[in-house]
Amino acid sequence: SLIDASAVSYRYRLRGAETAWSSPIAGNTASYTFIEPGDYTFQVIAANNDGVWNEEGVSMAFSLKPYFYQTSWFWMLLASTFFLAGAWALRVRTRQLQHQREQLESMVDARTRDVMAAKDQIQAQSDALRASLKEKDVLLREVHHRVKNNLQMISSLLQLQSRQVDSPETKLLFDECRNRIYSFSMVHERLYRAKDIAHFDFVDYLTGLAEQL
Repeated sequence: SLIDASAVSYRYRLRGAETAWSSPIAGNTASYTFIEPGDYTFQVIAANNDGVWNEEGVSMAFSLKPYFYQTSWFWMLLASTFFLAGAWALRVRTRQLQHQREQLESMVDARTRDVMAAKDQIQAQSDALRASLKEKDVLLREVHHRVKNNLQMISSLLQLQSRQVDSPETKLLFDECRNRIYSFSMVHERLYRAKDIAHFDFVDYLTGLAEQL
């Protein structure tokens, strides 16, 4: 083999990613793709032109650190961002709807006082305003429904990420986050399913939450 280096054959493997040796190759290049973060040892053995293998070979240990998007803190930050954005959007939209509702109620009172002498006209305007209030009530229910769906999506993302975590403390942290998000989603689910969205049955909510958790 010292006379003819091209007659040397190589076999290699990456401990931590595979257990079997590669097929013999004549070149001295090895490549891997899509390797997960972790600790690895790259091993190489060679054979001369007589086919005698050096079983001891050489090895090199190394570690691959995860990309930022593969870390637990990134997913927790992403989930927190979605949650805060949803909570902020809900708060803004709720204030807008409440303000509109207050304005409409004020208009109802003012119009009623102004047209007490014309019963038919008062009744027609009152019906129109109640229909408008019902529309706003439907819109508010839709907001609660969408926020509930977004929170459930965040909970599912946390569940998927927790399956890739080995640390019990980290898994517990993910579970606590999912339980908190689930409790918020149940509030919104109860609101959009309620017959009267202005009254929330807290006892029913606690009973359902205890059964699910």
